[in-house]
Amino acid sequence: MAERQNKSGSDRSSEARNKTNPQPQTNNMGLSDEPGSLFQTNGVGSVLRLQRTIGNQATQRLLMRRAGATTPDAAAPEMTGLDVTGSYEALDPGGSNRITIQINQAGHHLEGWQQRRVYRSHTNAVQHQRLEQSRITADLVEDGAPNTYRYRRVNSVGREVSSGTMTFTQSASGARLQMLSESGWTHAFERTATTSRASDEAIEAAPEEMRGVIEASINAPLDRDEEERLGRSCERIKTIIRDYLDESGIGRTGKAATLNSYIEDLMVQFANEQLPLVVRRMREILTSESTASGSVTRPYWDWIQIVVMEQPTYTEHIQQRLGMQPGGDPLGQHRYRWMFSTVGVSGDVLVGGGVFGGVFIIEKLEPDRWTQQYAVGMAGFSGGLSAGVTVGQTTAWSEFESPFPWTSGNFRGWFALTGATGSGSLVGGGGYSPTAMITFYGDGSFEPLAADASGFMVEYGVHAGLELGVSTGYLAGGHDEVLQHVHPPQDDSADSDYRSGESVHFPVDDPSLNDTGLQAVRQMCALQRRGFESEASTLRIDGYTSTTGTDVRNQQLSDLRAQNTLQAIRDVLGDNLRIPDEQITIQGHGEGAARDAGEADDVENEAWRKVEISLNGQVILTLR
Repeated sequence: MAERQNKSGSDRSSEARNKTNPQPQTNNMGLSDEPGSLFQTNGVGSVLRLQRTIGNQATQRLLMRRAGATTPDAAAPEMTGLDVTGSYEALDPGGSNRITIQINQAGHHLEGWQQRRVYRSHTNAVQHQRLEQSRITADLVEDGAPNTYRYRRVNSVGREVSSGTMTFTQSASGARLQMLSESGWTHAFERTATTSRASDEAIEAAPEEMRGVIEASINAPLDRDEEERLGRSCERIKTIIRDYLDESGIGRTGKAATLNSYIEDLMVQFANEQLPLVVRRMREILTSESTASGSVTRPYWDWIQIVVMEQPTYTEHIQQRLGMQPGGDPLGQHRYRWMFSTVGVSGDVLVGGGVFGGVFIIEKLEPDRWTQQYAVGMAGFSGGLSAGVTVGQTTAWSEFESPFPWTSGNFRGWFALTGATGSGSLVGGGGYSPTAMITFYGDGSFEPLAADASGFMVEYGVHAGLELGVSTGYLAGGHDEVLQHVHPPQDDSADSDYRSGESVHFPVDDPSLNDTGLQAVRQMCALQRRGFESEASTLRIDGYTSTTGTDVRNQQLSDLRAQNTLQAIRDVLGDNLRIPDEQITIQGHGEGAARDAGEADDVENEAWRKVEISLNGQVILTLR
């Protein structure tokens, strides 16, 4: 028998030695993981309870698991009647119930991220905000109407802070969540977006210039009250700027000081983790609308920069909070326009979207004139903002101005395109963005340059409704330079953060995942769901065996382990696995890989009784 007996027939496996122990190992359902003994603990009652929890097909798969199997496992889909993935916001959030939650579902398992707003007094009766972050993990208790999960919530250091039930229902207005803790706390939430959260690996692959905004949008999203407060504050900022432009001399100094204090008081109302996102949203709002002073018309965001140039002593908070520095020519009128056209999809996933190649054109209109055509690579980012997420792109000409004299060489480098878009799409679609913005980071010679990008957009993603998203791109002199910067690093030897310690996922000579292994797949699929949803992703599954048993059987066993792992992924994700078949590779390596690594023959080593799952070139889970 493969992996069980050595070539001379002696039994060397740890499992065989454990046969002297009459007590079988059991899983959390009260059922034994030993083949042929699933009815030994709690009998028929355990099976009935298992059927109620995970369904007949999944139960049958566990019951039929056996050593020596020579055929792949049958499909056992476990998607629930209601896919609860998305962003949730507390209803009637008075007091300490200002909470946002992001949930990723994979079959009968949920992974969640919670943020609670906590306030304390600040100067001038302004409330300073901080966020309490926590993680949620939950498993299905009952699938029906409603769907009920048992959850456990832990804080940032891994200590459990609460547990209880999460109940999801579907109404005409959308999905609702009711959380009830064992301590008696209960609160209701409504879903505000159906987009899954990007993985930590995807965030790390984002350009450094945009990573702060991306992390904030995922880990510290703005709720509706915060979005409304920011919108009202921007209206007040516009008023102060118009008052500044109407003044002269010492009057402008006073208005600059007023603007400086107002922006500081605004910033302390948000948690530190939210500030990159707050500044980004301010740029979008204040770049999308302009005002005039004499014959010069500029976006409000540019006028803030002019105030800093003219009043550096009285705008220290603005310089610190908004990243604006004195310099440039406040009277200069450097006017440009831009457009781009993408021509296809190529490469791997970068933060949840496809990579698009094409041409980006920038023209300087005055005072001097030039035209530059760049190679461009773009990648869509989808975060977890409370309003939802999309990726938007426009091919219309858009004009902008700057007090800084950007040359064609200065524009080479990263840029970001963000905006709120009302639309719908499945992989591709279109819509209109009333407040989109493009920010050029360029070669670093000047501070980032923000320009209006509102208008009709071309989108990539799966979404519906009013959403907010980010695309990042790189302007370069040629295609090779674009690929060098836009493609995320590929690491085929990366270790997994989701390895389940010393747990055994594949029993000896058994190609089927046991219950612990299937749970590890559920967790991995939930955490990496965004990557599995992308048609630009690649998936590779490699199966291995130890060196006991025959070469023929071990090759078959490794093939089956890889196939069964893919089937488990399909079972827990269902239609949410959108990676095309031609971008999925499964391969069994038999015992050859172990021998090539120096493993002696006829050694039962559970470290080689494994499957490695790689998403976009990175190992995200090792099942042993």
